[in-house]
Amino acid sequence: MKTTYFKESLVNLVSNDDIKKRILEDPDFIKCFKYGNSLTKFLSRNTEELKDHTIAKLLMITEKELEELYQEAVDKLRTSMLESEDED
Repeated sequence: MKTTYFKESLVNLVSNDDIKKRILEDPDFIKCFKYGNSLTKFLSRNTEELKDHTIAKLLMITEKELEELYQEAVDKLRTSMLESEDED
């Protein structure tokens, strides 16, 4: 007897907390069953600029959280650049 699973039933086997944990721990993991939850596969087939709401959805965060992460990254880069200029 062959058992058939639908992707919707497989998604329900994993909790949202488990998915969020995986997103934080695995740099290639996103919530996108269509592309095997792989950021690499998703980006290889989606070459256009992504909207903030799409990025937030893939990372299971709000658009506000996405903006905060972006600003933190920019601030770290800015600080790093200033430190390297001071060393010269």
